[in-house]
Formats: sequence, C-alpha cells, structure tokens
Amino acid sequence: MKLESYSVKGAKPIEAFSVEGLFETVVLAGPNGVGKTTLMVQLLNLFQNPGGLPSIIAKVRATNQEEVAAWGQHTLQTSIPAEAAKLRAFLQRQQKRGQLRSSVLNFDSARQLEQVQPYNFNWESADPLQENIGWNTVYQPLRGRFQDTIHSLYRKVRSQKEEISKRALLLKESGEKSMPLDFQYPLEKFEDAFTKLLPGKTLEKLNERSQTVSFKTNGTVLPLTSLSSGEREVVSIVFDFLLRDPKDCIIIFDEPELHLHPELSYRLLRTLRDIGERNQFILSTHSPDIITASLDQSVVFVAPPNTGRPNQAVQLREDDEASKVLHLIGQSIGVISLGKKIVLIEGISSSLDKQTYGSIVGSEHPEFVLVPTGGKESIHSFVKAFETVLNKTVWGVDFFMLCDGDCMTSTSGDKTGGRLKILPRYHVENYFLNENVIARVFEQLDEPKGSWLCDPVKIRAELLTIAKDFLSYAVALHVAHRLRNATGNADLMPQECHCVDVAKLESLFDVQRDSEVKRISSTLDTNIVRELVRTDFARLSNFIIYDSDEWQKQIPGKPILKKFASKTPIDVATLKRLYIKAAPTVTPDIFQEIREIFKQFGKL
Repeated sequence: MKLESYSVKGAKPIEAFSVEGLFETVVLAGPNGVGKTTLMVQLLNLFQNPGGLPSIIAKVRATNQEEVAAWGQHTLQTSIPAEAAKLRAFLQRQQKRGQLRSSVLNFDSARQLEQVQPYNFNWESADPLQENIGWNTVYQPLRGRFQDTIHSLYRKVRSQKEEISKRALLLKESGEKSMPLDFQYPLEKFEDAFTKLLPGKTLEKLNERSQTVSFKTNGTVLPLTSLSSGEREVVSIVFDFLLRDPKDCIIIFDEPELHLHPELSYRLLRTLRDIGERNQFILSTHSPDIITASLDQSVVFVAPPNTGRPNQAVQLREDDEASKVLHLIGQSIGVISLGKKIVLIEGISSSLDKQTYGSIVGSEHPEFVLVPTGGKESIHSFVKAFETVLNKTVWGVDFFMLCDGDCMTSTSGDKTGGRLKILPRYHVENYFLNENVIARVFEQLDEPKGSWLCDPVKIRAELLTIAKDFLSYAVALHVAHRLRNATGNADLMPQECHCVDVAKLESLFDVQRDSEVKRISSTLDTNIVRELVRTDFARLSNFIIYDSDEWQKQIPGKPILKKFASKTPIDVATLKRLYIKAAPTVTPDIFQEIREIFKQFGKL
C-alpha cells in the first residue's frame, strides 16, 4: 500500500495543501510553524478513520495482489464513501505483532524512553510475534510501544526454548535418540541491525531470566542504558521496526533527525529502508542533509499560508532553478528548512564566525538562523540568487548575508533591499582589539597584580606593535584586491562569431585577445601599481603613527588577535569567548555596529 496523493484544507496553520504522484520516500520540509506536524497528525487521523473528515483526502495504491483482491481495485480514494469504507475495514483488520502487512506504522517525535518494567512469565510462553494486537497499536506513540517491544524479545527467546524442549520430548517419545540443531537464534536480525547502526558494538544474547539487554564494545559488556541518548533512541526505533517486520506499509516518521548526530540519522534511515519490502516512508524534517539526499524522490516544501498561493505544497527537484541558484552560494535546497530568517555568514572561517556572531547577538534575535557559507565569490552569487529565487515569497523564508569588511564590495545600488551587509571593519576579529575589554578579561581571570594584561595602555601598545608587523601585509591585501577587481576575468568571447569559417574565428579570437591584453596591461602598469602601493602604505602608516582607532578597523584583525593571544596564558578561542562575556561591562558597546546590522535585518 502506498500513499499516492494527499490533500488537507482548513487545518490551521494549513489552509490548502495538495500533492500527488508521491514516490517511495516523501519528505515534508519547511521552517517551524508552517504546519508540517499538522500534516503528519492529519495523515494519521485519516488512516484511523478514512473518509471521516471531508477536508482530508488521500488516494492509496495497492502494492501487492492481496490488497487488490481485498479492495477489488488497484486504488482507493477516501473522498468516495464506498472506497473510504473499504480502506477503513481493511486497515482495521486484526494484525499479528510480528507480521505487520499493508498497514501504517507511526514514529512520532516524542521518543524519550521510559524504564522497562520486568515481564512476569507464565508457565507457557507463546510466540509473541504470532499474537494478534489491536489494529491501532502501531498508530500509538513509540514511547508507549517500547516496553512491549523489549518484553516481546524476552518472550521470543523463551518461547523458542520451550518449543525446542517440546520437540525434543516428542522425538524421545517416538524413539528418536537425537534431533537436528539447525534452528537459528530468533533475534539474529536484531543483532545484525544493532551492529549496522552502531559499528564497533555487538548485541549480547538476551537473558530472559535476568531480563537484561547488554552489548559488547572493546571487549567490555555494558547494559543498553549506557548507550548515549541518541544511540538508545535509534536502537528502540529499529527494534520496534524489526519486531513488526512491516511489508507494504506506510511509515510515518516525524523528525527522524531529532536528538541525533547527522551520521546516526543517516544510518537509521538506511537501516529502516533495508528492512521489509515495498514500504513507503513519509518524513517530516528540518535536516538539510535528509532533504538533499531525497531530491530524487518526493520532497515537498510546506510554504506559509500567507504567500498568496492556492496550494502550500511546493514540490522540489534537484534540477530546478532554486536548487541550482542555492548551490551558487554554497547551500543545498535543504537550507530552506532551517528557519524563517536565515543569515548567511561569509568568510574563510565562517563556521567559527557563526559561533562568534551567535554569541554576540545572543538572545536578542532568536528568530535568526546563522548558516556558514563560502568565500567572497558567494557575495556576487547571493545577489544573483536573491534576484532570481530568494526574493520569492513562496518560500516564506527571508535570506540575509553578512560579510567581513575585507570583501571591499560596494553596497551602493544594492538589489537585495538591504539584505546584504558588510562589516565596517576588516574582520569580525577587529572588534576584539579593544584594550579596555581585554584588560577586563584578565582582571576577571585574577591575573597577578601589576600584570601588563590588566593595563589598557600597555595592551594597546602591544596591539599597536603587532599591527606594525602586519602593515605591509595589509597594504598587499588592499592593493591586490583593487587590482583584481579592476582586471576582472579575461573575456575572450569574440563578437559576431556566427556562421564563420575556422580562419575567421581564429582572427576574431586574435582581436579579442589583443583587446584584453591591452586592457589588463594598462590596469597593471608598473607606475599605476607602485602608486597604489605608496598611497595605501602611507594611509595605513598614518593610522599607526598617530595611533588612530582606524588601524583597529582596517588592518586585518584575525592575525593581530592570534599573535596577541600567543603572548597571553590563554588561546585565541578562549580569549574571544571571555571577551564577548566581558564586553557588556565596558562602555561604549564595542559590538554596537554588529547589533545594529541584525536590528536592521529584523526590520526587513
């Protein structure tokens, strides 16, 4: 059984959502608050009572002949009462605990596990996998099923032992002296899945008498409770899945990445897909990795209700315009699921800058999600991306970009409506060169009395000395960047090259090449380059000679801070962390310019 189409109306915040032609994996993506959980809940409600609400409609297609025989047709549409009744009767039939067929299996996002109580064995233990369970058991939250799963494993081991004992007695009574020992350990598939999920760890044989579940790692046997919370969660999901042995089922899975390391969530989904046959997975997720990896299947972005679209479902493809443009700024289409306000952080160490900006802004702007992106080439790509894709209200996501001052790109004529901002200082580290804040950091570290690290005047003198060492480096960066912008990329594409022979084409290239060589040679004229170097060297030298605050802004702060930290008892990362903590105790606010940028973003 496979969900082929699904539509919902009037289930706030969903106004109108409709998708069709769904594949074996369906991913619902989008930021918080757009209604992904509502769609999952409504889907569960629909399967528990097909046709019960006319505002929720689905079409399911048979994936085996047993379904076709039971329905008398290949598809069922819940908007047709007779077909909804067929689906209802079919889904509410009795099922065996270990043979879930043509049904629905729910994994909700509330997966915190409770302590398992001991199971009280009877004299005889029936095979738990062959027992009938309530038709809606598998719709219930996973947490409520976990104890039943573990108890079933104990009971399965016990029931096999009893079955072997009965067989041995019957054979002895019939005169046999031996019996074949070709039976398998009943939980072998659980052991295999455990090792696939958690490489380097192996599941120990269950002891139904002591009722303990243990595993071995590096030769040491440990209880299952010693696994990390994420590891315990994936084990419980997979064990529940294996116990049901679903085939031709629809698996509804809310936020599979929740609490999990990306690699662990990847192994979880891979393991689940390897279990059973012809199952369809419907996932709600914020994970860019899961979204991007599923683009060859059905990825549906849930747009906010206020976009003016008649349908909040936007189906995504790997080769569509949005994916191509986002790749230009170093992102996958999955980034749209992270939040409603995304700030791309440009820079070579953008991932570290993200932490820095996050600490500076703190809780002032919880609506922003900071995302590291590529280098300076991302700036021009961002402008193009904004013009073609990111400004479309269909996403319900606002994109912004914050760059270090070293990008030296003018924002005059900005086509992004103020969503591209450039720091007034060369690096974000230039904000960490304030002598008063640094002195406060070391005062709070109980630096010995009289230490130069507690004296703002001595700290500034040391920073100024270090800055002198980087003067020529700073000039080289400035001049090289200006010349790079002036020369640009060589454009050898000739004009009027249609319908010409090879000789003419060669001639056209010669003309274009000569033109480009002349342009670049003129820009890189020795006298012009020397004058740029002299002018910039004099400009930056004056900042240092007169100890103007400008040297703290325009000479690259990253190497200055790193060299300064090497002269102190703490590393640069610790210095930055303590600096951010101490900054509010010093006036004026050293990070005011950064806070103002985020405030402006917030108004857009």
